[in-house]
Amino acid sequence: MMKRLLGLYFSFAPIAFIGIFLAGNDLIIRSALAQSLGEIHLSDSEKATLAKYNKIRLAVDMDWAPFEFVDAEKRYRGMAAEYVALVQKRLGIILEVDKERPWPKMVEAVKNRELDAFSLVVRTPQRDEFVNFTKPYISFPMVIVTLDDEPYVDGVKALRNRTVAVVRSYASHDLLAKDYPKLRLHLAKNARAGLEAVSHGKADAFVGNLAVASQVMREVGITNLKISGQTKYRFELGMAVRKDWPEVVPILQKALDSITDQERDEIYNRWIRVKFEEKVDYRVVLSVVVGGALIVLFILFWNRRLQREIDQRKSAESHIRALFNNVVDGIVSFDKNGVINRINPAAERIFGYSKHEMMGKPFQKFITNPVQETGEEGSRNLTSFEDENGTADEVEGLRSDGSTFPIELAVSEVKIQGRDMFVGIFRDITERREIERLKKEFVSTVSHELRTPLTAIKGSLGLVNSGVAGNVPDEWRSMIDIAYRNSDRLMLLVNDILDIEKIDSGLMNYEMTQIEVAEFINEALDAFRHYGEQRKVEFNLISSIPSISISGDKNRLLQVMANLMSNAAKFSPENSIVELWVEVKNSSIVVCIKDIGPGIPEDFQRKLYDRFTQADTSNTRNKGGTGLGMSITKIIVEEHDGKIRFETGPESGTTFFVELPTTSTKVGTSSPSISRVTGTPKSHVGTMRKAG
Repeated sequence: MMKRLLGLYFSFAPIAFIGIFLAGNDLIIRSALAQSLGEIHLSDSEKATLAKYNKIRLAVDMDWAPFEFVDAEKRYRGMAAEYVALVQKRLGIILEVDKERPWPKMVEAVKNRELDAFSLVVRTPQRDEFVNFTKPYISFPMVIVTLDDEPYVDGVKALRNRTVAVVRSYASHDLLAKDYPKLRLHLAKNARAGLEAVSHGKADAFVGNLAVASQVMREVGITNLKISGQTKYRFELGMAVRKDWPEVVPILQKALDSITDQERDEIYNRWIRVKFEEKVDYRVVLSVVVGGALIVLFILFWNRRLQREIDQRKSAESHIRALFNNVVDGIVSFDKNGVINRINPAAERIFGYSKHEMMGKPFQKFITNPVQETGEEGSRNLTSFEDENGTADEVEGLRSDGSTFPIELAVSEVKIQGRDMFVGIFRDITERREIERLKKEFVSTVSHELRTPLTAIKGSLGLVNSGVAGNVPDEWRSMIDIAYRNSDRLMLLVNDILDIEKIDSGLMNYEMTQIEVAEFINEALDAFRHYGEQRKVEFNLISSIPSISISGDKNRLLQVMANLMSNAAKFSPENSIVELWVEVKNSSIVVCIKDIGPGIPEDFQRKLYDRFTQADTSNTRNKGGTGLGMSITKIIVEEHDGKIRFETGPESGTTFFVELPTTSTKVGTSSPSISRVTGTPKSHVGTMRKAG
């Protein structure tokens, strides 16, 4: 009997022992299981505390993506928002988010106990005075951001004597103000404003959270910044509760501890990392491996060539940077609003400002009189200076000492990583303006000093040649004729030089009246008929002239006719006819002058209207001419809103066409004379602009 009892004892004892062991450790097992499932076990006192504080008012940062922010639809989002949602669900309480106050006022509200807790905050000595903290549940390094051409920054100490941007009331603000009291801090309302301050040259560096800085630069499209260094600080981010509620902190900590690693990874992946597909298709893997092997072979084959190209590109970039830094002309780059984001040393030297004084400011601030658009008030936008035809504009610059100086400005549009940017290239033309002034004074003086004696010489020779002073011996007459003709040529040259000077200085005067075309053409024919007889050339009007009027300066337009008709006569063979006719073309008239001369050489046609140019120097000297007539002719025609063109050929001679706009005034009526000064001092790079 005893043996049977002992047998039963030894049979069931292990089972009973295991049962007792499992029962004793039930709490441990259930606790581990609860942890894996995200459940929370609270004491009776903790449950009573939650019943008392079942609604907690949260202070959040509304503009701190990806950690937390309030979107356009007033939804609380970000990493912290997901943690808050899990804590709220597991504790069965209400965490009410304040979505109205900016961050500095959120901090003050918690201090004043208008709000109860922070959702996500860094522990600092200043905050220890009014809140108690949970353990951090998010951690990121605090980094230094600078312009991309700045060297590596070895910690905050390397930023001494420089301006550092931080977000007002952030941990970075508190820590730097406490540990580096001599540091110049630029306080920004949010991370974006701090980063833009560095991008625009208002600050030298930004100190803030790595994740936030990276996201803002990517979303806003700030391309001229980089992470240049790391600080000794980290953003160890947790929740914090008002100081008079210490019993709430351990409850919140239990809720945070209940969040599983899987849940944490999912939150992190949603807001920080790129997610990858977990399912594996081994057929795809095999294909990738085979294809990858081929690609690797190809890469190895071309590796050296690619390395050479990289080296060449680096060399080119270095060369471009050297040109940018050493070119004599000033270079600035700015956005569509004219805000400067980069300048070269020449720009600093020309304006007399430092790089940091110009960065982030509108380029218009350094120009006293940008050209104004017709009919608009205010300065023309800098983007309208865009160099489309190889031309530049002349404007007045403003130096740091308040003095003004002339600059020549050309703007080009460029795209940098998809963003529209503009590059302005300019030079100080003070010296050139002075040279032009001296040249004009010299030309004017010489021209006026020559005109008076030439008039006397020509008049005297004319009187002698006409016999007023008695008969001229035959052996002298040819020499007097030569002297008279040369004095006439010199007078023509002086008059043309004076006209060019007036055009360049903007002082060419036009007396605008109504001109009846038929009378005008007949007057031109009468005036130059004698000249044609001297050249043994006849001017012949081959069409009737329509009864129509034009508006213009009659004397200047007669000067146009004189140049064209005299050229036609000079280059026509003797006993030939120069034909004139008038055509009506829409709301314009076209005056046509045709000779049967040798035509204009092809290589000379493109420079026909240039100054001091003649097609055949030796031949033209025999025929007379200054080389200025066609240039003056073109300017006068264009100042009358007209056009001039020509057709030429070795067999067909040359025909000039002068097109002028007609007016609505009827023939026979008159209008008062309107005097105007037209023209603008001619830019050596730009095109002439019409005024008046």
